[in-house]
Amino acid sequence: MKRLILILSLLYIVLSSCQNQKKERLSETYKKSKTQKLPDNAISITYTNHLYFQLDFDSIKGNYIFDTGADGLYYDSIFYNSNQFKHKNIGFGRLPGIGLKKQLVQVVFDTVQFKLKDKNFTTNISPIIKLKPIVGDFADGIIGGKLFNKSILELSYDKEYVNIHSSVDSIDLTSYKKIKLDRVKNRFYLPLTIKVNDSLLVQGKFILDLGSGGSISFTNHTSKKYNFEEKIDFKIPYYTKYGGIGGESSSFDFKSDSLFIGGFKLSNVVMDYSIDNSGALSKRNYLGILGNQVLEKFDIIIDNINSDLYLKPNSKFNDPITFSAKGFVYVDRNQTKGAWIVTGINKGSNAEKAGLKIDDKIIKVNNIDINSIQFKQHKTIWQQTDSIELTIKKNDSIANRIKFKLETPNKNR
Repeated sequence: MKRLILILSLLYIVLSSCQNQKKERLSETYKKSKTQKLPDNAISITYTNHLYFQLDFDSIKGNYIFDTGADGLYYDSIFYNSNQFKHKNIGFGRLPGIGLKKQLVQVVFDTVQFKLKDKNFTTNISPIIKLKPIVGDFADGIIGGKLFNKSILELSYDKEYVNIHSSVDSIDLTSYKKIKLDRVKNRFYLPLTIKVNDSLLVQGKFILDLGSGGSISFTNHTSKKYNFEEKIDFKIPYYTKYGGIGGESSSFDFKSDSLFIGGFKLSNVVMDYSIDNSGALSKRNYLGILGNQVLEKFDIIIDNINSDLYLKPNSKFNDPITFSAKGFVYVDRNQTKGAWIVTGINKGSNAEKAGLKIDDKIIKVNNIDINSIQFKQHKTIWQQTDSIELTIKKNDSIANRIKFKLETPNKNR
């Protein structure tokens, strides 16, 4: 999944009343089997580009993305309006994020409580956002890093669990490497060194963003400061209507020589730089965002009390971070839209040349109905073939087929 970055902060709150709508629930819980026993007191999560907790609010279960770039609790609007939540105090607000515009959203001002194992959490401002169009039907909401300010989080991407500790002294830190974090307004920043190529070295602070499904995303300000346009020979343009809360976003993908994080080196990492003139990726007070495609290579501990990050390589450490061969990005909206929805495209890709467009509805892949493709099979289906035939519907019209070859981007394309 492409950069689906969700840096959220609540601004311009204007109180207004509204009524809850009562509809049948549209989001189901993904059932997964565990092949190994979890550590004592660990909480099972699902990881597919994003980390999902299964949480219960007002006896309504949902799948909530864990996002250190967010503050408290956020509901998806479709999920919220399809269930009978008991909130009474609801108004409006505007949210900025990745993309060019602020989103006008409803906001729950009631106090909301939930429990993870024996830990109690409380929040009193909960925006209702359009999340499924950005991430897909599996996402029912977000829980932000601010809720865990007094906790230490032990996260395992490959074994899919989280453990919440009261003190770092209760954790075996053998083989972990420690990185000191800067904390500003509930956001964590960490130092990274990135050798883009022989003529371009970038060093400085990046946002730690577990709400990002990408690797490294440089801000527009950084790309201009270091003259990425001239110094990076091979890059692939990408555009989307669904870059985040702010909507439209554009960037370039490129392959870096190496990334240094906490004493560890990763080579040939594909990352991107933004060309947005507004939104979270236009900023100048940080160089960019560090997301899950890098973090998933480690067992990580986030010490919210002492502002430290601990890293230890896991089973994913040697997995490469490469260019996408598809040339486009989609989200699974099968449950609410009966299709996979195209959300972004690489300009000049075979997919674009074949006529694929943003908002196209994919209903079959190589004549396989998407209804028969399970949530965690999405990555593997693109690895099993050299060419693709998509059956798509445009604006609910008659289905037609688009054929193209999968491609590995290179300088000779």
